[in-house]
Amino acid sequence: MPYINLLSTAVSLFTVVSMGYPGSSLLNLTTQQGFGRDMSLLSLSAVVGQYFVYSQVQEFGALVFAITMNVQQVVSILVSCISHGHGIDFMEFSALICFAAGLSHFSHHGLGVLEPPERDEQLLLDSENDAEMESAAARE
Repeated sequence: MPYINLLSTAVSLFTVVSMGYPGSSLLNLTTQQGFGRDMSLLSLSAVVGQYFVYSQVQEFGALVFAITMNVQQVVSILVSCISHGHGIDFMEFSALICFAAGLSHFSHHGLGVLEPPERDEQLLLDSENDAEMESAAARE
């Protein structure tokens, strides 16, 4: 993770210097009130977010992380619509519900909640069905 942040810093610095804006960027940092604070808060949020991403993937696996990110996207859309005063019509709401239901189904399947029966259980079910069919055929 530190290498990613260092590389990102190097690319940003290279871009600012190559475009000829290092002086104006520093001037912006000193003259715009709250810019440094906002920039630091944004960077801190990114670092904390990366920590939680790595922790979640390490503890629960990539599938749970994918579920979390999908839920985050749906919630982000809803919060954005509410906070900006945009209405959601019935079709948009239905699409979000279908999207969430589909993700839920595939997530449960991926987590093993909807696993098919074990092989031994399936053989037992098949043998019971065969016995019932044979007894029904004998009665006829």
